[in-house]
Amino acid sequence: PDMRRFITLLLLLVLLGAANRSSAQFSISRVTPKEIDTKAMDDTIKPIAPINNRFFSEARYKAERRAIRKERNTVQINASAMFNLTGFENWYAGGDNVFASNLAFYFSHTYIKSKFNFQTTFDARYGINHISGKNFKNEDAFVFNLSSSWELNKNWSYAATFQYRSQFSNGYKSREADSILVSAFMAPGTIAPAIGFIYRNKKVPLTISIMPVAGSVTFVLNDSLSQAGAYGVKPGQKSTGAIGASLQIDFDKAFYKDKITYRTYFYAFSNYNSNRNAYINWKNTLQFKIFKLISAEMFCSAVYDEAARTPDRRQWMQLNYKFGLGLAYTFKNK
Repeated sequence: PDMRRFITLLLLLVLLGAANRSSAQFSISRVTPKEIDTKAMDDTIKPIAPINNRFFSEARYKAERRAIRKERNTVQINASAMFNLTGFENWYAGGDNVFASNLAFYFSHTYIKSKFNFQTTFDARYGINHISGKNFKNEDAFVFNLSSSWELNKNWSYAATFQYRSQFSNGYKSREADSILVSAFMAPGTIAPAIGFIYRNKKVPLTISIMPVAGSVTFVLNDSLSQAGAYGVKPGQKSTGAIGASLQIDFDKAFYKDKITYRTYFYAFSNYNSNRNAYINWKNTLQFKIFKLISAEMFCSAVYDEAARTPDRRQWMQLNYKFGLGLAYTFKNK
C-alpha cells in the first residue's frame, strides 16, 4: 500500500509539472504588447550628408591664374631723365650757358604659351638743349616693334614681324636756322613688315631676326617736305616703298647684381631692286646704377640712311653720342 501511494504521488507530481510547463508556454505565445506599453524612440543619429567631390576655391583659382599669367608674361620698363649743365658768369674766355635734358623710355612685353611667342617693344628718346635762353630739339625718335613666332626647335622659330618708326615733333636744321623744317611726325615715318626666322638663345638674352622677305614703306606726310622730295619720295608724293631683306639683333643684359645694364639694338634693311635706299640703325645704351634712382648713362646711335640728306653729302653715316647723369627707373616682373 505504501508503495502504491508513493507511485501514485510521483505520477501526480509528474503530471502537475507537465501541466505548468504547458500553461506557461501557452500563455506566453498569446501575449501581445499593449499600446500603452510601447514607446516610440526618436532616432538620434544625424543623417550623413551626401559627399560632393566637386571642390572650388575662388582664392586658389585666382592665385593659380596669377601664377600662370606671370609665367607666360614678361614685362620690362626702363625710364630715365639725364641732365647736363654748363654755366658761365663773367667768364673771360666766353661761352654759352647750356642746359641739356634727354628723356628715354623703353618698354618690352613678351607672351609665351607652348611654342607660340609674341613680343612687343617700344623704344623712344627725346632731348632738348637750352642754350643762351633758346630751346632747340637735339634728339627725337621712337621705334615700335611687334614680333610673332612659332617654335621650330630649341633655338629657331618661324616669325612675322612689324616695325613702325618715326618722331614726335618738328625738327629744324639748326639753332640758328630754326625756320628751315627738316622733319616732322610721319615725315619721315616708316612701316616695315617682314617674314622669316628668329634665333633665340635661352641662356643669353640674344635675339636675331633674319627676314628674307621684308618690306619698307616710307611716308612723308608733311606738305612742304613732300613737295621738296625729302626722304626718297618723288616731289609731290607722300610715300615710297621697297621690297628686300632685313636683319635685326636685340641684346639686353644686366651685370653685377643689376648695377650695370647694357642694351643694344641693330636693324638693317637692303632693297632687292637697288643698292640704294639701304637703311641701318644701331643703338647702344650702357647704364650704371649709382643709387636706387640715380644712374649714369652712355648712349651712342649710328644711322646709315641713303634717303636722308646729311649736311655732308659725301658721308651718309650719322652719329649721336651722349653721356649724362640723372634719374632712372627699372621695373621687371621676373
